[in-house]
Amino acid sequence: MRHHLKHQHGIMNTLNEGHSSKVNSTMQSPSDAKKRQMSTMDTFVQKIPAHGGLKGHDHNQADHLLLEALCAKLLPSSLVDSPEFRCFLEFICCGAYVPPHRTKMTELIDAKYEALSKIKTLLFAATSVSITTDAATMHTGDSYVTVTAHWLDAKWKMMSCVLGVAISNVSHTAEEIASLVKDLVNVEFMLENRLDSIGKDQGANFLAAVRLRGLPDAVKRVPSYILKDMKVRWDPADPLLGMAAIVHPGHKSLSWLCASDRDKIIKQLRNEMCNVEEQQQKNESIDTDVSGEEEDEMELPSKIQRISPATSTSDDDFNLLFGQKKSQQQDNTAQKKVDKELDKYMKEDETDFRKDDPLLWWKEREMLYPLVAKLAKKYLAIPASTAPSERVFSVAKNILQKKRWNLLPSRLSKHIFLRKNSKLLV
Repeated sequence: MRHHLKHQHGIMNTLNEGHSSKVNSTMQSPSDAKKRQMSTMDTFVQKIPAHGGLKGHDHNQADHLLLEALCAKLLPSSLVDSPEFRCFLEFICCGAYVPPHRTKMTELIDAKYEALSKIKTLLFAATSVSITTDAATMHTGDSYVTVTAHWLDAKWKMMSCVLGVAISNVSHTAEEIASLVKDLVNVEFMLENRLDSIGKDQGANFLAAVRLRGLPDAVKRVPSYILKDMKVRWDPADPLLGMAAIVHPGHKSLSWLCASDRDKIIKQLRNEMCNVEEQQQKNESIDTDVSGEEEDEMELPSKIQRISPATSTSDDDFNLLFGQKKSQQQDNTAQKKVDKELDKYMKEDETDFRKDDPLLWWKEREMLYPLVAKLAKKYLAIPASTAPSERVFSVAKNILQKKRWNLLPSRLSKHIFLRKNSKLLV
């Protein structure tokens, strides 16, 4: 009770004064001592405001706390109009807080859903994003498709969110699934250039949807007992599995692979590191070109005039003018940088994967292996199964009870979005 009064009502000072009065009771008059012997409940009741006492900011805060409770427990917004609920609040709060009606609560839900810009900001900062998707038909007869996103943030913390739940106007055809996933991923959240993999089950419609839209296939349905089903569900020499293992500090030796398969994975890692380095150099050159636009335009002809046909060969002129030699030098420098970093990374001792956190390991060594770190963020963020999207439908089934079968699909999507992303929307 003391903890509740201190943190919820801020009246512990009064209680502390009453406690200290016991010590100094011999120095106080009988009337003062009697007042300070007031019970805790009497003090609590005296501190509660009169009817309608909560106003302005306090009342809005109470509305939002009520909204969060409804979303967290998947309760219908009509609960606020229930006579029993209102009678309970009136008794507890002594009329200090009157909850909003259902219409107002629905408006608050819509306003909170519009705050998904916070999710977009988090996703925009991610360099690599993986998604999972699944489809299900509810007992109401409606078909839905859901998409979840997974990534590693700048502090190497695993992040996940639900991008949305979309109703399908037709059955789960490949065209419909591909269209709904594409709209959520590219139109709503603009992840097209940073989407690295998509996890789905092995249904023919999902396989066709991936091929139809050119989505990057990645994840197969793998249960928690991965090691037991590894031979059945995964090819030990699968390139994706190998890349995820080699960027894991506890599995980079690839001890379960033969020498030829191990060399293939290392070669793929080297090639992807080269691609990362080339992209970084391109970005740097673009930045340099933009900063150089402010230079005097008259300097360019004077520089070109120095390349005279009478004084130089055509090959030298072409290479000097278009930077072919410089490009070759950059390629050689990039290759040396990649080989040096990869060799240093592979020589470092493996960690104990049973005890050590690979994300914490990478957080401490990101600057030491910058190219491998970018690939680690890409592959270690891929979920091992489509369970995240399947859990979304578990929540949906808890919402769509028999008494709520008339809930609109758009309203269902908002309830699920707020429920699953509550920690990111704080």
